[in-house]
Amino acid sequence: MICFGPGEIDWEAISAVGTVSASFIALFASWLAIRAPEWARAAERKEATDEVVFATREALSLYEFARSLTAPEMGWPTEAVLPMRIKAGHLTVTLDRLISRPSLSDGAIATGAGALNIMEVLASLQTVEETRRDAIARAPAGIEGRIARYAGSRLQVLPIMEGLESAAEIVRARMEGLERHRKPRRMFEIFYRHTERGT
Repeated sequence: MICFGPGEIDWEAISAVGTVSASFIALFASWLAIRAPEWARAAERKEATDEVVFATREALSLYEFARSLTAPEMGWPTEAVLPMRIKAGHLTVTLDRLISRPSLSDGAIATGAGALNIMEVLASLQTVEETRRDAIARAPAGIEGRIARYAGSRLQVLPIMEGLESAAEIVRARMEGLERHRKPRRMFEIFYRHTERGT
Protein backbone atom coordinates (compact mmCIF):
# COMPACT_ATOMS: atom_id res chain seq x y z
CA MET A 1 0.00 0.00 0.00
CA ILE A 2 1.03 3.58 -0.65
CA CYS A 3 0.03 6.36 1.68
CA PHE A 4 -1.03 9.81 0.52
CA GLY A 5 -1.82 11.91 3.54
CA PRO A 6 -4.25 10.43 5.96
CA GLY A 7 -5.56 7.71 3.58
CA GLU A 8 -4.08 4.67 1.91
CA ILE A 9 -4.59 3.35 -1.63
CA ASP A 10 -5.36 -0.33 -1.90
CA TRP A 11 -3.79 -1.16 -5.24
CA GLU A 12 -4.89 -4.77 -5.04
CA ALA A 13 -8.54 -3.72 -4.78
CA ILE A 14 -8.13 -1.28 -7.66
CA SER A 15 -6.48 -4.00 -9.73
CA ALA A 16 -9.30 -6.41 -8.93
CA VAL A 17 -11.92 -3.85 -9.96
CA GLY A 18 -10.04 -3.17 -13.18
CA THR A 19 -9.83 -6.87 -13.97
CA VAL A 20 -13.54 -7.37 -13.35
CA SER A 21 -14.36 -4.32 -15.48
CA ALA A 22 -12.14 -5.51 -18.32
CA SER A 23 -13.72 -8.96 -18.15
CA PHE A 24 -17.20 -7.45 -18.26
CA ILE A 25 -16.32 -5.28 -21.25
CA ALA A 26 -14.82 -8.28 -23.06
CA LEU A 27 -17.93 -10.37 -22.35
CA PHE A 28 -20.21 -7.56 -23.49
CA ALA A 29 -18.19 -7.11 -26.69
CA SER A 30 -18.41 -10.85 -27.36
CA TRP A 31 -22.16 -10.79 -26.76
CA LEU A 32 -22.54 -7.87 -29.16
CA ALA A 33 -20.48 -9.69 -31.79
CA ILE A 34 -22.74 -12.74 -31.49
CA ARG A 35 -25.98 -10.78 -31.58
CA ALA A 36 -25.02 -8.24 -34.26
CA PRO A 37 -25.69 -10.56 -37.24
CA GLU A 38 -29.06 -11.47 -35.76
CA TRP A 39 -29.96 -7.80 -35.34
CA ALA A 40 -28.76 -7.07 -38.86
CA ARG A 41 -31.03 -9.79 -40.28
CA ALA A 42 -33.98 -8.61 -38.19
CA ALA A 43 -33.46 -4.99 -39.24
CA GLU A 44 -33.13 -6.00 -42.90
CA ARG A 45 -36.32 -8.07 -42.71
CA LYS A 46 -38.22 -5.23 -41.05
CA GLU A 47 -37.14 -2.70 -43.66
CA ALA A 48 -37.99 -5.07 -46.51
CA THR A 49 -41.39 -5.85 -44.95
CA ASP A 50 -42.11 -2.15 -44.46
CA GLU A 51 -41.43 -1.52 -48.14
CA VAL A 52 -43.71 -4.39 -49.19
CA VAL A 53 -46.48 -3.06 -46.93
CA PHE A 54 -46.07 0.46 -48.35
CA ALA A 55 -46.18 -0.76 -51.97
CA THR A 56 -49.15 -3.02 -51.19
CA ARG A 57 -51.05 -0.10 -49.68
CA GLU A 58 -50.37 1.91 -52.85
CA ALA A 59 -51.59 -0.99 -54.98
CA LEU A 60 -54.83 -1.31 -53.03
CA SER A 61 -55.42 2.43 -53.29
CA LEU A 62 -54.90 2.26 -57.05
CA TYR A 63 -57.32 -0.66 -57.25
CA GLU A 64 -59.98 1.36 -55.39
CA PHE A 65 -59.39 4.26 -57.78
CA ALA A 66 -59.78 1.93 -60.77
CA ARG A 67 -63.05 0.66 -59.33
CA SER A 68 -64.32 4.23 -59.03
CA LEU A 69 -63.66 4.74 -62.75
CA THR A 70 -66.24 2.06 -63.58
CA ALA A 71 -69.06 4.06 -61.96
CA PRO A 72 -71.84 5.01 -64.45
CA GLU A 73 -71.06 8.71 -64.17
CA MET A 74 -67.38 8.01 -64.95
CA GLY A 75 -67.75 5.47 -67.76
CA TRP A 76 -64.11 4.27 -67.66
CA PRO A 77 -62.62 7.45 -69.25
CA THR A 78 -59.43 7.11 -71.26
CA GLU A 79 -57.84 10.23 -69.77
CA ALA A 80 -58.00 8.62 -66.31
CA VAL A 81 -57.49 4.98 -67.32
CA LEU A 82 -54.19 5.50 -69.12
CA PRO A 83 -52.36 7.09 -66.11
CA MET A 84 -53.85 4.42 -63.85
CA ARG A 85 -52.56 1.70 -66.16
CA ILE A 86 -49.07 3.25 -66.20
CA LYS A 87 -49.02 3.40 -62.39
CA ALA A 88 -50.17 -0.22 -62.21
CA GLY A 89 -47.33 -1.23 -64.52
CA HIS A 90 -44.83 0.64 -62.36
CA LEU A 91 -46.14 -1.00 -59.18
CA THR A 92 -45.99 -4.39 -60.89
CA VAL A 93 -42.26 -3.98 -61.47
CA THR A 94 -41.71 -2.54 -57.97
CA LEU A 95 -43.54 -5.36 -56.20
CA ASP A 96 -41.79 -7.97 -58.32
CA ARG A 97 -38.42 -6.60 -57.14
CA LEU A 98 -39.51 -6.26 -53.52
CA ILE A 99 -40.86 -9.78 -53.04
CA SER A 100 -37.69 -11.33 -54.47
CA ARG A 101 -35.68 -10.32 -51.39
CA PRO A 102 -34.47 -13.37 -49.45
CA SER A 103 -34.95 -11.66 -46.08
CA LEU A 104 -38.77 -11.58 -46.39
CA SER A 105 -41.09 -13.91 -44.51
CA ASP A 106 -43.60 -16.10 -46.34
CA GLY A 107 -46.41 -13.82 -45.21
CA ALA A 108 -44.77 -10.72 -46.67
CA ILE A 109 -44.06 -12.52 -49.95
CA ALA A 110 -47.67 -13.73 -50.21
CA THR A 111 -48.95 -10.21 -49.49
CA GLY A 112 -46.74 -8.60 -52.12
CA ALA A 113 -47.48 -11.34 -54.67
CA GLY A 114 -51.23 -10.83 -54.24
CA ALA A 115 -50.88 -7.09 -54.81
CA LEU A 116 -48.63 -7.82 -57.80
CA ASN A 117 -51.30 -9.99 -59.41
CA ILE A 118 -53.93 -7.26 -59.00
CA MET A 119 -51.59 -4.70 -60.58
CA GLU A 120 -50.91 -7.01 -63.53
CA VAL A 121 -54.65 -7.20 -64.23
CA LEU A 122 -55.11 -3.41 -63.94
CA ALA A 123 -52.16 -2.79 -66.26
CA SER A 124 -53.79 -4.98 -68.93
CA LEU A 125 -57.27 -3.37 -68.96
CA GLN A 126 -58.27 -1.63 -72.17
CA THR A 127 -59.64 1.87 -72.59
CA VAL A 128 -62.98 2.57 -74.33
CA GLU A 129 -61.19 3.55 -77.53
CA GLU A 130 -59.06 0.41 -77.53
CA THR A 131 -62.11 -1.78 -76.98
CA ARG A 132 -63.97 -0.10 -79.84
CA ARG A 133 -61.00 -0.38 -82.16
CA ASP A 134 -60.65 -4.11 -81.45
CA ALA A 135 -64.39 -4.65 -81.87
CA ILE A 136 -64.39 -2.88 -85.23
CA ALA A 137 -61.39 -4.89 -86.39
CA ARG A 138 -63.21 -8.14 -85.61
CA ALA A 139 -66.63 -7.07 -86.93
CA PRO A 140 -68.08 -8.17 -90.29
CA ALA A 141 -68.11 -5.50 -92.98
CA GLY A 142 -70.97 -3.01 -92.91
CA ILE A 143 -71.66 -2.81 -89.18
CA GLU A 144 -68.49 -1.09 -88.03
CA GLY A 145 -70.33 2.15 -87.34
CA ARG A 146 -72.84 0.59 -84.98
CA ILE A 147 -70.10 -1.26 -83.11
CA ALA A 148 -68.04 1.91 -82.88
CA ARG A 149 -71.01 3.68 -81.27
CA TYR A 150 -72.03 0.98 -78.82
CA ALA A 151 -68.88 -0.96 -77.96
CA GLY A 152 -67.50 0.29 -74.64
CA SER A 153 -65.08 -1.17 -72.16
CA ARG A 154 -66.91 -0.24 -68.95
CA LEU A 155 -69.27 -3.22 -69.12
CA GLN A 156 -66.34 -5.52 -69.86
CA VAL A 157 -64.29 -4.13 -66.97
CA LEU A 158 -67.05 -4.45 -64.36
CA PRO A 159 -66.89 -8.25 -63.97
CA ILE A 160 -63.09 -8.10 -63.84
CA MET A 161 -63.23 -5.54 -61.01
CA GLU A 162 -65.79 -7.62 -59.15
CA GLY A 163 -63.57 -10.67 -59.53
CA LEU A 164 -60.57 -8.76 -58.19
CA GLU A 165 -62.48 -7.69 -55.07
CA SER A 166 -62.04 -11.05 -53.34
CA ALA A 167 -58.31 -11.00 -54.11
CA ALA A 168 -58.07 -7.44 -52.79
CA GLU A 169 -59.78 -8.48 -49.55
CA ILE A 170 -57.26 -11.28 -49.03
CA VAL A 171 -54.33 -8.94 -49.72
CA ARG A 172 -55.80 -6.31 -47.39
CA ALA A 173 -56.18 -8.85 -44.58
CA ARG A 174 -52.62 -10.12 -45.05
CA MET A 175 -51.24 -6.59 -45.07
CA GLU A 176 -53.07 -5.74 -41.85
CA GLY A 177 -51.72 -8.95 -40.31
CA LEU A 178 -48.17 -7.93 -41.21
CA GLU A 179 -48.70 -4.51 -39.67
CA ARG A 180 -50.05 -6.01 -36.44
CA HIS A 181 -47.17 -8.43 -36.00
CA ARG A 182 -44.30 -6.15 -36.85
CA LYS A 183 -42.07 -5.84 -33.80
CA PRO A 184 -40.60 -2.47 -32.80
CA ARG A 185 -36.86 -2.27 -33.00
CA ARG A 186 -34.94 -2.80 -29.82
CA MET A 187 -32.42 -0.27 -28.60
CA PHE A 188 -29.38 -2.35 -29.55
CA GLU A 189 -30.78 -3.01 -33.05
CA ILE A 190 -31.20 0.73 -33.64
CA PHE A 191 -27.69 1.35 -32.30
CA TYR A 192 -26.25 -1.32 -34.58
CA ARG A 193 -27.96 0.02 -37.70
CA HIS A 194 -26.84 3.59 -37.00
CA THR A 195 -23.30 2.40 -36.32
CA GLU A 196 -23.29 0.32 -39.51
CA ARG A 197 -24.37 3.34 -41.58
CA GLY A 198 -21.93 5.65 -39.83
CA THR A 199 -24.70 7.97 -38.59
